Amino acid sequence: MHRTPFFRLFLLALCLAAGPLSAQTPPASLLAPAAWQLDGGSQWQGGHLQVAASPEDRVVHTATRPVTLPAGASWRASVTLAAVQPEATDATLGLTLHGADGTVIAVLLRPRERDLVVSRAIQQKWIGPLLRRVPAPSLAGDAGAPHTLVVDSQGSRLTVSVDGQEVGRSEVYDLEPVRIGVRSSRGQALVQALTLEATGVDERLARLSGARALPGAVVLLQEGFQTKRSAAGAAKAVTGLFGKLLGKGDDGAQAGASDDAWGDNWADDGSRFERDTGRKRLVLEGLRDETAAWTVPASRFPLDYAGTAVTARVRVQGRGEDHRAGVMLQGRPSATAKQAEGRALLTAMWGENTLWLHEYDAAKDKWQLLRSVPWPADGAAEITLRLVTSDDKAWVFVDGRLVAHHANVEPLRVGGGGLRAEGRTRLEASSFVISEI
Repeated sequence: MHRTPFFRLFLLALCLAAGPLSAQTPPASLLAPAAWQLDGGSQWQGGHLQVAASPEDRVVHTATRPVTLPAGASWRASVTLAAVQPEATDATLGLTLHGADGTVIAVLLRPRERDLVVSRAIQQKWIGPLLRRVPAPSLAGDAGAPHTLVVDSQGSRLTVSVDGQEVGRSEVYDLEPVRIGVRSSRGQALVQALTLEATGVDERLARLSGARALPGAVVLLQEGFQTKRSAAGAAKAVTGLFGKLLGKGDDGAQAGASDDAWGDNWADDGSRFERDTGRKRLVLEGLRDETAAWTVPASRFPLDYAGTAVTARVRVQGRGEDHRAGVMLQGRPSATAKQAEGRALLTAMWGENTLWLHEYDAAKDKWQLLRSVPWPADGAAEITLRLVTSDDKAWVFVDGRLVAHHANVEPLRVGGGGLRAEGRTRLEASSFVISEI
């Protein structure tokens, strides 16, 4: 077919209007004044944000705003900013990235010293650098010139670039920002552009959250809400592998979840437990303010797993002060310990609009609070609560989103998992799974 010059020109115009096929919509700017919380003298100047100085020794944020990322996402944060008073020694300016558990990562430029520092804070206390004084040659020249700082999260590792040049990588760290901010000290910063975008899936967080299963990972126990008559067959189908691993016949297989598996191992007359196969609910209820109720299905874990998770879909309803309930992982018993409280424990519980991560040291007979995270929620709503431990680390996820992480847990040789309730609290679980990660 013969095409006139006008027709060819028309096609070219359409192609130019459409742009390249590989082009993507640029991330939207976060400099929308209505979403920001400003204090300490920070203010807007037209479309730019001027951030006042924060005290160096305190985690004070004079400009922050909430952000939303998909659960388990890799992400990229980018800011273009300039020092307003760059002549001060040790003047810093840059990004702050805030996790749900109160963790803050601060990625800061020092224009006069021509370097960069990455520091971490938890619960309003600086706890040390992730990267300290990394040279950034692009900062040479005018100390008040604008620079673009980019922080990439890939595989739970932070990569930092300044003006398009990579200058450093941090240690592996689990962070899903729920707020983003700008920090300046010994001067002020003028922010010209700020974006945050999801760039893919963080495979490590996806595996920890349960969104992606590790090939070959084993489901150790799954509540199927069978009756006594059908539970034996289900147990054989789901967990018959364990008998083979132990070199035993069918009698050696780990018991499936059944009425008998959830034995009389909860607290005392101050609590009750019901396995309601009709409604497909596990119900654990504390009847007194001082009650600490728990239940763990019979289990046998013959292998030392790299990591273990307990996941339950729960509803928690409190009837008094200091109420909380959730899931727990327990260590294997010592030669003398026969009860659950004689074993090391990790618990993740919700109550009083807070998520709690506790560790129980059986040798010292002592509970320790590892994390408490504000988590407002409707007590009538269900949440999927997941507690994971591997080596000396623990993670808590709610509905697939990381909300708490602790990197100094006593290593736990997991021997079982269960439910726990404290105070006058009713816990209902519509699913319950213990799995390898």
